[in-house]
Amino acid sequence: MKINLISRLALSIGMVAMLALTSVLALSVFADTSAGRAAAINTAGSIRMQSARIALILADQIAQPDAPAVNALTDALNEMDRRIEGESLLRLADDPSSAAGRQYISLRTQWQSVVRPELSRPVGSVQQAAHQRALLSGLITQADQLTSTLEHSLEGGIGVLTLVQGTALFLIIGVLLVMLFLVQHQIRQAVLSLLSVTRAVGAGDFSARAQTGGQSEFAELANGFNSMVGELKAMRDQLEDRVREKTAALEHQNRTLNFLYETSRLLSTPPVDRSKLRKILQSLESLVGVRSAVVCARPDRSERGFVLASLDQVGHESDRCERGDCHDCHAELDTFDRLGGTRIMIPIQDAGRRYGALPVEVDDQSKLTSAHVDLLKVLGQHLGSAFAAGERQQEHARLAMLEERSVIARELHDSLAQALSYLKIQVSRIDALLNKGAPTYEVQPVVAELREGLSAAYRQLRELLSTFRLAVDGRGVGDALRRAAAETQARCGVRVDVKDELSGVELNATEQIHVVQIVREALANVEHHAAARHACVRLERLGASRIRVSVDDDGVGLDAQPVGGHHFGMSIMRDRARSLSGEIRIESRHPQGVRVTLEFNGSSSLTGATAEAATSSRREEISADVQ
Repeated sequence: MKINLISRLALSIGMVAMLALTSVLALSVFADTSAGRAAAINTAGSIRMQSARIALILADQIAQPDAPAVNALTDALNEMDRRIEGESLLRLADDPSSAAGRQYISLRTQWQSVVRPELSRPVGSVQQAAHQRALLSGLITQADQLTSTLEHSLEGGIGVLTLVQGTALFLIIGVLLVMLFLVQHQIRQAVLSLLSVTRAVGAGDFSARAQTGGQSEFAELANGFNSMVGELKAMRDQLEDRVREKTAALEHQNRTLNFLYETSRLLSTPPVDRSKLRKILQSLESLVGVRSAVVCARPDRSERGFVLASLDQVGHESDRCERGDCHDCHAELDTFDRLGGTRIMIPIQDAGRRYGALPVEVDDQSKLTSAHVDLLKVLGQHLGSAFAAGERQQEHARLAMLEERSVIARELHDSLAQALSYLKIQVSRIDALLNKGAPTYEVQPVVAELREGLSAAYRQLRELLSTFRLAVDGRGVGDALRRAAAETQARCGVRVDVKDELSGVELNATEQIHVVQIVREALANVEHHAAARHACVRLERLGASRIRVSVDDDGVGLDAQPVGGHHFGMSIMRDRARSLSGEIRIESRHPQGVRVTLEFNGSSSLTGATAEAATSSRREEISADVQ
């Protein structure tokens, strides 16, 4: 069974611990055993010494057999009993099978049964004394043998302990060396290899790989780490590919938006001429990669179209357009767009109405993506919107011309035509008087009225010329009134102030003309009749759509019965107020002066169906006036 690296390290550490524990236990056992043996060796040695002392006491007792000597011998024998019965030697008797145990038992038996009884007897002869010394000598010899046996036993224990300690130390060193080998060759190198790969990957180098030699867990870990690095590299490459794709798509979208913006900018500024269309086609060529493109306009109910601009590199489209071969383009437009080969037909249309076609050819159909087709469709819609805007602009110009003619006709009818009718009547009166042969005094008043009528007609003609020269340039009615006020002030010296308080409400061109002319007529009355020093023109917003225009002066005020041209001027102002569907009031101010007030609903403030109805009503009015 294969043992993994972690298990081997754990086993090695366990072996080191067991060997160390064995060594400690052996040392503890030896220490306990040696302590008792050392005490036994000391006691055995003291028995030899005590035997020698008893021998000396015996010798003294032979020389002087008195009581002190007897007492000394008794004490020495008692001391010998204590030493032989000592605890350190008694433990030797617990193991009678050992040599030391046998020797101790023999020594104690010899002492108790032979030597002590003999020594306790009084010495009666020289032979007895010799016999006692012989017994003591034998006891000393047994004590020496016991001491020697104990010493050899202790030395053997030390040898065994040394062997155990040495063996344990050798085995511990061997296990530690094995552990160091495992750490160095299977752990350290693997860790350093993984660390180097980790640093390389952190620096962006995904080609680095960890060493995978051997069959240890670190080899498996290195294989797994290398596999993970490989997967990370694949994921990074995949992400980089996706980033490149997204970047390319964003760049294409950016170019497409720039193309559409530039196209809208070119088409929004009239006129849409051939140079602008060709510039658009050239931008389309660089963006989509077309080889041929034609902007072909087809008027309503026309069998063939005409080329407004072309981008031709191979001559195919221009040749067919020169032949007038429009059938294929119209047939393909019936299906909105159709891909066939390298050709696509895009209709130029706006709000469901078709204005022409945009045939496009590419080198390779596979390179024409759906995004390109959508872009071409949007381009067709932009071109259709531009053509529709051009038509609307022409229609607005036509309506403006008709409205201008209607205004001129109405102005002539309301002013100069009346004056001429009045002059015609006066001429008829003069002719009648002359035919009757009327005296001069009867003819002169009619001539004076005729002269006054001619002056009024001349004045009205000049006012009409000023009206027809009036330009509505888009700067607003306030600016036009300030110019009229400046003209009046320069002409007659009357200071005229203009206060525009419309708050963002803008009038259309017709309303501006009527308002400016009413104010000009009021200022003309101030100039010719009021004898004023100051006048004020005020424009106010009364509600969502209600507009009020007032002209105040500090002149002499109104006459009780206005006559002459002044009467015609007020009639013209009332007619203009009716054209605005408004009302005008001319009244005296307190303490002096005149106020002319015009109130009407501004059509620029109307919305939705109301504005459309107003537009339709004006068109019908223009048509009726023209007829």
